[in-house]
Amino acid sequence: MSTEKIRATINKYFDNELSKQDEIILFTQLSQNEEAREYFKQQNILKTSLQASVSEFPEELEKRILNSIGEINSRQNSPSFIKKYLPVAISSGVALLLLLMSLLFYSKTLNYKEQLNATIWQVNKQQQMIQLLFNSLPTAEVKGYLKNQVIITPKM
Repeated sequence: MSTEKIRATINKYFDNELSKQDEIILFTQLSQNEEAREYFKQQNILKTSLQASVSEFPEELEKRILNSIGEINSRQNSPSFIKKYLPVAISSGVALLLLLMSLLFYSKTLNYKEQLNATIWQVNKQQQMIQLLFNSLPTAEVKGYLKNQVIITPKM
């Protein structure tokens, strides 16, 4: 078996993925291969040092972490009065301003409409008066004649 395959088998052994039959084969190969034994020792030292360095997780720490998360969530979920109602107040103010402006423009439009109607009535009345004056005048007859004929000659 190649060195890479033996190393893969050793890694499976330390990950607890190796079956009992493959363990027997692994230990027979370790007895025959010096390089594989050294790799096994290094992995064993690594595993024992990791187990020694892992300490027990204190239960109080977990409670403190969970309590601090609850405090953070409560602070984030309860904004201040100003932050909570500021968008509502701004949008209400803008809506009120737009309403007042639209009422102002509507009243001005009504005023212009009344002025336009009065002007149209006045123009129609004047048009009727002009027609009445034209119809009341007697017809005129125009006759034209030449008294002196003017001859224009070009100078060259």
